[in-house]
Amino acid sequence: MEEWLELHLSNRLPKQDSAQLLQMLAKSQQRPELAEGLDGPWRREQMSALVRDIFRKRASPAELHSMLLLPPLQRFGERTRKLNWRDLLPTGASVALFALLLIFILLRRFFQR
Repeated sequence: MEEWLELHLSNRLPKQDSAQLLQMLAKSQQRPELAEGLDGPWRREQMSALVRDIFRKRASPAELHSMLLLPPLQRFGERTRKLNWRDLLPTGASVALFALLLIFILLRRFFQR
């Protein structure tokens, strides 16, 4: 599995949740080198630490499968933050698309009369 990950991840940067997990592993295993260079591509020792941690904590394939289905923050043992009503509002391009669609609907209604 480590060889497969190395083949597919060696030129990619760790995502934010992966970087957080590596920092947690570095602290729990007292291996600060795991958390170094998180702004660079994946290193083999980082991939090895993740694989060993996942298989060490999960005793059966069913448990591993259930872990992969959890939302990202629950996977790492963190509490999810409370949802704020502002998080539900659309932002950026979705607001512009909504406004454009609304204008087209209103123009169509206006010219149908």
